[in-house]
Amino acid sequence: MKLKFFFLFIIIPIFSYPQSKGEFEQIYSKGEEYLHINYDSCINCVLDLKRLTNKSELQIIRIDLLDLQANYQILSIDSSQKIVNNCLKRLSKIEGDHHDLKARLLILIGAINSANSNVYEGIPQLMEAWTLLENSEDNNLREYCRISIVEAHRVKKQFKIGFDLLYTTLKQPELSDRNRAFAYSRLAAYYEECGTGEVDFSNTSCNPLDSTLFYSERSLELAQKCDHRDLMALAYNQIGHYILHKTTKYDSAIVYLSKAVKIFKELGYYADYVNTSNNLSNAYLKKGDFTNAILIGDQLLSERQGKEYPQIYRKTYQFLSDSYDSIGNYKLSKKYFKQVYLIEKNLFKTYLNKEVTALSTKYNYQLKEAQLSEEKQKSNYRLTLFLGIFIIIITLLIIAIVINRMRKMSFMQKQQQLKSKNAILQNNIIHQNKTLTMNTLRFVKNNSLLNEISQQVGAMEYLNKADLKAAIQKLISEIRVSKKQEIWKDFEKSFQEVHPDFYKNLTLKHSDLSAKELRLSAFLKLNLTSKEIAVINGNSLRTVETARHRLRKKIDVSEETDLNSYFQQF
Repeated sequence: MKLKFFFLFIIIPIFSYPQSKGEFEQIYSKGEEYLHINYDSCINCVLDLKRLTNKSELQIIRIDLLDLQANYQILSIDSSQKIVNNCLKRLSKIEGDHHDLKARLLILIGAINSANSNVYEGIPQLMEAWTLLENSEDNNLREYCRISIVEAHRVKKQFKIGFDLLYTTLKQPELSDRNRAFAYSRLAAYYEECGTGEVDFSNTSCNPLDSTLFYSERSLELAQKCDHRDLMALAYNQIGHYILHKTTKYDSAIVYLSKAVKIFKELGYYADYVNTSNNLSNAYLKKGDFTNAILIGDQLLSERQGKEYPQIYRKTYQFLSDSYDSIGNYKLSKKYFKQVYLIEKNLFKTYLNKEVTALSTKYNYQLKEAQLSEEKQKSNYRLTLFLGIFIIIITLLIIAIVINRMRKMSFMQKQQQLKSKNAILQNNIIHQNKTLTMNTLRFVKNNSLLNEISQQVGAMEYLNKADLKAAIQKLISEIRVSKKQEIWKDFEKSFQEVHPDFYKNLTLKHSDLSAKELRLSAFLKLNLTSKEIAVINGNSLRTVETARHRLRKKIDVSEETDLNSYFQQF
């Protein structure tokens, strides 16, 4: 089928180079225009671009792409593939994102592969280009890529997918007239190839039997409006082909096909030129004009000169064989039929090789997917198992840590309780020992005192009355002093047990205090009032107040400071 129209929309945008408005861009723009007008002019622009000096690598890649767009129909598929791969490799080494240029290269080679029935390579290449263009600002290129994907699905006989994509494309309000004309031509090709048996036409108002002609004419109208000669030729060929096979208006078909042949030849679209010439030869054959049919066939063979497209030239040999058979020249008819047989034989081998390659590629792809899926499942299983074991270990560690901490806390609490109990018991023992010692000493002293009193009383029986009274008073005074000294000793011991550092700290600051002044300081430390101190000492309140006043002067404490509060610091 048609090859060249796949690439009519691959026009490299104007990139921002230092010389973007200079000679390079001017020549390049002309080359893009001539690509759809005149082959020789386009090639001259390519040669002029190659002669320019100081070109960047990106500019050289653009020149190679423009050259390939102009010449791919006279190159082999392998040669085109090598050129595109080389451009992609060089483009990957250039800094920055050049998604649009990469997409154009992929669209070109993807469409070439798809047009030559190598859809298993073509469709992935086109889909990769579509991914690159998802966020592109070039709507025309993105929609052209979608239509190229549609054409690939037509080659693959996936008509339902193609129809859905075409209708989606035609609904785009920003679709350019050129892309819309191209979409109409592909929709016409879909209707012509699949007929009415495989597609639901309920979503269109067109008569399915007239859809090919209807959309071909709409495509022609838009192409003429925009003066797109390549699309005009494509529409002429589709209309002529439809009339040739659906009607007997052979002259009308010849008119349309002749126009298409002329334009394709002027544009240098070699494959489309040969294919359309075959249709024209067939039209003359059906009309009965065998001379013109043979003339066209001979002209095509003379121009072939080893060029590819055996499937297209198979039709040329077939029409020549039929034409010579119709005029009774069976020798030449047999000769050309042998060529048809040889081409079909080679095509069948090629087809088998492609199918085997495609099936092998498909099998390897599915096998790789299955292996990846299996590896992924194993990886997920190992990860799940690892996470499960990890969680269990962490949980057990946490439980062990909590239990251990609880045990430690419980042990520490018990230890603390035991320490507290031991301290209480120890204090009780010390207190009891002190009390016992004090009681024992007091008992001893009391006994000693009683013995002395008993001795003194025994001696009094020999005294006269006057001396007896004096002796008794002396004895009472001695008992009081002895008792008072014992009480003070007990007080001193008890006080120092409660405030062991009081006397030490106080004497460090006031080293000249007497025993009575130290005792008064102790009473003030205990927050006792003057009245309470007087009762304890057996003194008058005035005596205690006088002692307090003297103490205040001695330690140099002002009247504004409370003595009781002052002694709390020691």
